[in-house]
Amino acid sequence: GGNLVHLDYDIQASPTVIVIAPNREILVQQILPPDYESLVDSLLEVGANPQPCFTAVSEMKNEDILNIGPNPVNDIANLNLSFSSGKIVEVKIYNLTGQQVLDVRALYYPPGKHRLKVDMTAEPTGFYFVQVIEDKQVLVTQKLIKY
Repeated sequence: GGNLVHLDYDIQASPTVIVIAPNREILVQQILPPDYESLVDSLLEVGANPQPCFTAVSEMKNEDILNIGPNPVNDIANLNLSFSSGKIVEVKIYNLTGQQVLDVRALYYPPGKHRLKVDMTAEPTGFYFVQVIEDKQVLVTQKLIKY
């Protein structure tokens, strides 16, 4: 539907940031520069009502929690975990079809760096997904390649 939007609203280039009302009227033809401050200013100018965010999603950098090496792997994969505070987490590995091939039961990890060694020799060549989970919430998912 992107081409139809370009035609319907006479958008000449992408990326373009515009403000469209629920009735499909264009309120702001183009927001330049398309940065946070310009977006907020444009929305306030057309009467948007700012609302607080109640999602309570903490900003975590995935690369700070899990680092896999070597990757690609042929035999033993090192899952390097790093936590700024103590956590009870479990680690699961899934193949591309979603079948769970490994489950490290939930364990307490104190703050700091930890290494889990995972034997992948019995698994076929392919792509896998490693998940670190805390309280049934996925903290991070990373790709693991087995060759």
